[in-house]
Amino acid sequence: METINETALVFGRAFAELAMERNELSAAVEDLEVARTAFALPEMEKFYTNPLVPRTAKLELLERIFGRSRSSVMLPFLKVVILRRRERLLRAILRAALYQCLTRLGTVVVTVTSATELDEEIKRRLTQRLEAYLGCPVYPEYRLNPRLLGGMVIRYKDRVLDASVLGLLQRMEDSLLTGLKGGEG
Repeated sequence: METINETALVFGRAFAELAMERNELSAAVEDLEVARTAFALPEMEKFYTNPLVPRTAKLELLERIFGRSRSSVMLPFLKVVILRRRERLLRAILRAALYQCLTRLGTVVVTVTSATELDEEIKRRLTQRLEAYLGCPVYPEYRLNPRLLGGMVIRYKDRVLDASVLGLLQRMEDSLLTGLKGGEG
């Protein structure tokens, strides 16, 4: 997963501010989801991060792909990223922009990490329960980590709900070690 550094965050904030000024936050979120999917493709990433590909070719492809975006900010924003030579940060910038837009819409980004792929029905029910629990819309992002052995870890804002088998085993180990240390003496 792409790390959001300070540069990506600055670009993301600028995108969200512009989308908010133009009252296009919802449309911008949809465009950002499309862009994140497109730029996650290995071919796209190779094309845009290749220093031998002329900027004009990169800009032309952007025009073809995002020329009919729902928001008026998407295409100009992507062009600025290319013109400022920030192609290597593009995925992180898009992620930061998405998070900034969602926050302004009152939506909480929730990261759900599970040991195995969750089916769509479980995802739907989990989203409903999280929205009821948090009292606001959620934007779930799903990740896999087989090391969890089973269950899931849910992260939102500054909180972590660890319902994984690995987490349970670690808590049991900590409890046992604490009990053993308490018995010494």
